[in-house]
Order: sequence, then C-alpha cells, then structure tokens
Amino acid sequence: MSISLYTIIDSSGIISTSEDGNTWTVRSSTGFTPGKCVAYANNVWLAGGNYGLSYSLDGVNWTKTNLTLPVSGLSYANNTWIAVGGGGGGFSTRSEEHTSEL
Repeated sequence: MSISLYTIIDSSGIISTSEDGNTWTVRSSTGFTPGKCVAYANNVWLAGGNYGLSYSLDGVNWTKTNLTLPVSGLSYANNTWIAVGGGGGGFSTRSEEHTSEL
C-alpha cells in the first residue's frame, strides 16, 4: 500500500498535508497539541507533542488521545504503536485511542 497523503508537522504544532510532496495545505484542528513528531502506519496517523498525542484517520481531522505527557518519538511494529517522551517515559497501544505506560 502506498501513502497517498504526505503529512508533516512543525515545532509549533502546525500540520500540513500534500498529495504530491510539492504543494502543501496547512491544516488546523481543534484536538491537536504542539508537535514534535508524526508517523503513519496501519491506516492511522499519530502526532506527538509537548502536551500529548493526537491521531487522525485521514491526515486532516485530528483527535486528542487520553495521553497528556510529552511525546517526542513514535514507532509502529507488531501491531503496536510505541510513543517515547522526554524524561525517559514510554507508552504503548494497540488502539490509537487508548495508551498505557511501559
């Protein structure tokens, strides 16, 4: 499966998307936190930032999760999302909506 929507995030939490990698559209969304990282896997985008984690099923509309700690890195493997944060914390989930501390 190829990704048909590229998604980037800047340090102030602004998400932009592009279908071709050349023309970008700025997206604003109510559930989003200031951003540090964004990742795509298993038909879900996750974005982490200073105040937690948000997810999107389309890369355009974002929803905050129940995680409110800083997230600085994201990865997906073996049907599990992994989020790491400043201060050495780590979290995992098999659902983009619920997280548990590692």
